Amino acid sequence: SPTNQAAAITTTTTTNNIASTSSATTAAGASRIAALQTHIQTMTNKGINVEHRMLPIGDALWVARPKKKSNNNIATATGTATGPTQQQQQREWVLDYVLERKSLADLVGSITGGRYESQCYVLRRCGLDTRFYLVEGEVDRMAKPTDQKMIRTKCAEMDVEGDFKLLCTINHQDTFRLYDRLTTAI
Repeated sequence: SPTNQAAAITTTTTTNNIASTSSATTAAGASRIAALQTHIQTMTNKGINVEHRMLPIGDALWVARPKKKSNNNIATATGTATGPTQQQQQREWVLDYVLERKSLADLVGSITGGRYESQCYVLRRCGLDTRFYLVEGEVDRMAKPTDQKMIRTKCAEMDVEGDFKLLCTINHQDTFRLYDRLTTAI
């Protein structure tokens, strides 16, 4: 077996979007980034290396690398850890897993803005068989009943169509715990 552990790599899409949002959202985004950095430190303490990368699709991928003496590899888009060396970058394999994460507000915006269908189209054709779609937030706490219905409908469609393995978390801390469990399982 060529690897010690799978590595998760997430994009900086969410971080980039924070700069263009309102100050209230920026504060929430800053809180999410701080929580992410704390989670990354926790993963690092477990012996998992964390990296920052831009991805062509999805918000997380898992990669495998050749074994090292006592080094497990995980990568995520934080910018807080050093990236792989050029030699390491050349010797890694994308595992058969991709994850798209959407907060409830992001998902509503993607659906109403028409991006949802095109994003799903690209993910379906990415060549990876295990496609996770993570919905983050509590639908029952959404202010608009029409948004609640829209989210429930899309989640039911994902579940029935089977193109994605639907995952749901209640907040970003729960999402980070899920990333940890997925990485351990993969």
